Amino acid sequence: MFKSSNVLPHIVQHEANEALTRASETENVVQLTTVAALGVGLIHEMSQPLSAAATFIHAAQRLLKTNDYDRYLLAEIVEKAAQELKQTRDVLVRLRDAVSAEQAIQVPLDLVALTQMVADQLRGEAKERSVRVMVEPGSLPTMFANAVQIKQVLLNLIGNAIDAAAETANGTVSVRCRHDITTAEIEVSDNGKGIDSEIAEHVFQPFQTTKPRGMGLGLPLSRQIAEAHGGHLWWESVLPQGTRFRLQLPLVSPADHAA
Repeated sequence: MFKSSNVLPHIVQHEANEALTRASETENVVQLTTVAALGVGLIHEMSQPLSAAATFIHAAQRLLKTNDYDRYLLAEIVEKAAQELKQTRDVLVRLRDAVSAEQAIQVPLDLVALTQMVADQLRGEAKERSVRVMVEPGSLPTMFANAVQIKQVLLNLIGNAIDAAAETANGTVSVRCRHDITTAEIEVSDNGKGIDSEIAEHVFQPFQTTKPRGMGLGLPLSRQIAEAHGGHLWWESVLPQGTRFRLQLPLVSPADHAA
């Protein structure tokens, strides 16, 4: 607990104590065990340390505005903020490990049917935003993959594409399935304004987002899932405007999978 200080305004003391309380609550946060719990679990685990860190930083700012302040108290506040940010990073590491562990749970998967199902699921939202979602006819061999994880990736890619296309007139999202001898590939393209140059090189890094309510975690986690399956996820610009994300996954025969 913070040392008492006559210089520290009461409101700063209250904020600091409140932040410490939230910090202690994060110690017993339940870790994620499935990607199905990704949304709720991630928000729960990330929001508390981030909120605590923000409160500590705000307390430090308020303290610095006083005519005289306790330097040791300021150092303690800043240290607590740093600890909370480290806690946030630790959450991401645990989530990465959980995703890798879940990769072992694989079943025969019709990737085309799953892609169509996700597109249909998001089509109502897209229509409300005047965006047309088109899935080009295609076929893929049955493959082995974690259906929950791959669905999460598709929800993120198609959802992001709808967000981008909604910012332009005649917004369109195109989804294409194709394959060669060794790999299956899903392409998700939009005719939006493209990726902001400020984050173009960092879109797969955590917390890189231009969405007002975005956390910047969907694409990093999606790439982690792809790589855990032995695949890859990358993006490219589409001329004259727009963006295309390409999810590539290895095709594994049942015999190879059993081996």
